[in-house]
Amino acid sequence: MNGNILTAVDACVNRAMEGLRVCEDIFRFALHNPVSSELKNLRHSIRDALSGIPVSSLLGARDIVADSQKFIDTEAEGRRDGLLDVFRANIRRAAEAARSLEELFKTEDPATGAQFQSIRFRIYEIEKRCWFILKRSELAERVKQSRPAIIECGAGGSGSISEACSSAVSGGAGIIILRPGSLCDSDLLCEAGRVEEFCAEHNLLYFIFSRPDIAILTKARGLCLTRRDMSVADARIIAGPEMLIGTAATVNDAARDTIFSAADFIFTEDGSVNIETLNFGSSDYDRID
Repeated sequence: MNGNILTAVDACVNRAMEGLRVCEDIFRFALHNPVSSELKNLRHSIRDALSGIPVSSLLGARDIVADSQKFIDTEAEGRRDGLLDVFRANIRRAAEAARSLEELFKTEDPATGAQFQSIRFRIYEIEKRCWFILKRSELAERVKQSRPAIIECGAGGSGSISEACSSAVSGGAGIIILRPGSLCDSDLLCEAGRVEEFCAEHNLLYFIFSRPDIAILTKARGLCLTRRDMSVADARIIAGPEMLIGTAATVNDAARDTIFSAADFIFTEDGSVNIETLNFGSSDYDRID
């Protein structure tokens, strides 16, 4: 392979590997999320795609002195606004480097170029999943700091939902969890809309029990599924990737680990509600009483 092309290949490989490693470390050490293993596998796929090029050839072509842009960063590159920003910058760096490698190898080794095309699309796919995991983790941090309160539709008579929300706020609630009750769907949609408006006005989180359809229509931030409801996986299809989804469980639940693998949080009801946020950055569970 041409020496100048090898120099470009070496630089792009370093960018791709480093970008993926930063992303891997975010999910491995900050979020303790198993998607880190997929990011690790992507790094190894890059290494495998380069198996036909001796390491000595890449290192021999490396020319740091001649790289006039190695220390030139934009203002945005000098600061990151949290893990989401760090992830976005580095996963894009990896994807762009994979595209460069794809194009460079087309000049002399189209088969390897095709491998990097496949890697690039794998990066796109994992970028989407990781982005929404991080978005939910940010919301989970807010949940950890907020006291929940359940409000049941129709429990206090017509027109009382705003009063119930106000009472919950007076008691220190930061999350309003709406229980649908026995209302018909049209009435439930109206009541849920009022709760969402109240929560938006007072900077509260609005969750709803059991109804992913109503949750979507009224812009709920979270969905609580009881044991009688659909699975977390099915609810996720309806609710989309950004909403927090929790499921009821007990401390002694034999299926607890399985439940955790799909849910963003669990909750236990004991007359009020306790929420335990899941593993978004801690090996322990944080209970909000």
